[in-house]
Amino acid sequence: MSSGLKDYADYVNDKISVNMLNSRNYIGVDNILPDKNGVTISNYIPETGSVTSFKKGDILIGNIRPYLKKIWLATFDGGCSADVLCIRSNGAVSSTFLYSVLSQDAFFEFDMMGSKGSKMPRGDKKHIMNFPISNIDNSYEIGNLTSSILKKIENNNHIINALDDLAMSVYEQWFVQFEFPNENGKPYKHNNGRMEYSEDIKKNIPYGWKVKKLEDIIIENPKSTIKVSDVTDNGDIPFFTSGERILKTNKSMVSGMNIFLNTGGQADVKSYFGEAAYSTDTWCIKSENNLNYILSFFLKKIKASIDHNFFQGTGLKHLQKESLKKIFIIVPDDYRIKLFSSFAENVFKQKSILIKDNEYLSNVRDEIIVSLVNK
Repeated sequence: MSSGLKDYADYVNDKISVNMLNSRNYIGVDNILPDKNGVTISNYIPETGSVTSFKKGDILIGNIRPYLKKIWLATFDGGCSADVLCIRSNGAVSSTFLYSVLSQDAFFEFDMMGSKGSKMPRGDKKHIMNFPISNIDNSYEIGNLTSSILKKIENNNHIINALDDLAMSVYEQWFVQFEFPNENGKPYKHNNGRMEYSEDIKKNIPYGWKVKKLEDIIIENPKSTIKVSDVTDNGDIPFFTSGERILKTNKSMVSGMNIFLNTGGQADVKSYFGEAAYSTDTWCIKSENNLNYILSFFLKKIKASIDHNFFQGTGLKHLQKESLKKIFIIVPDDYRIKLFSSFAENVFKQKSILIKDNEYLSNVRDEIIVSLVNK
């Protein structure tokens, strides 16, 4: 017997003060990852007022551009923005079963059918509650399967985030605070390491280090001729765009360590080690002399500045690449470059393994869920 989502769940309308939230328990539509890939730490938290209060086990769905397939089964309590729908099981079936059903592509296609707006379609809450649900006889089996796979994916994501935090922490300690290990293994600047003044950036830097403009160290990969609309999202090679999603393709354009910057909309910096491709609206760059990793972390650290100072235009803003090329970057001595690059390369390789593992687990989950739900 077929029924609808409204028979098994309700929208959550409880509120929580933003004073109770932080970057790790506030969920906005921007930090729910596309393609059912969970959530990341938020870069924005409201300063006043209250937002929807969610509980562990609730299902959060990004309600802007449903085709991005933003859905997450909450693993902690927190608060979410008005652009995020919070759905809670009424107890008739488990939360993991409901998540399994709603994580199907069929749900997002249904969501899009009722959405309103063209450029930024928004799901219709009443329409969503009419999504048909059948075969709840397998709900326990489906819920348990989903729960076990989600735990593995969540664990991988925790490791990925920890690797990101560790790498950025080391970058900041070495190349911002100048507290890299000296010849005795002690923090350089704190232990009276020799410094010299740079006129270019008006500050002291370690002796022997240099200051260069980005244009002096970057290599621009050829401009892509492939539009996002030309990509079918099939294959094993990541396809980078100026949007949130990283699509898939069968044709590689670059290999090794590369950096991908949005050229339209707002600033974003993505880095990837391995075979990759990119769209016409993406600027793909790298650097010589093992500076790739330092360049990557430098650009990520100044992303807000790039967005504020180097994106211009009315309507859709565009990256002013020639202006960005003129900014200065500190270039360490060869030994520190080699040491940090070796460390960072291992981090990126480990992340790549975990990301591929998550993709495999997600595909297995989706295939099994579809077969069980429609059994």
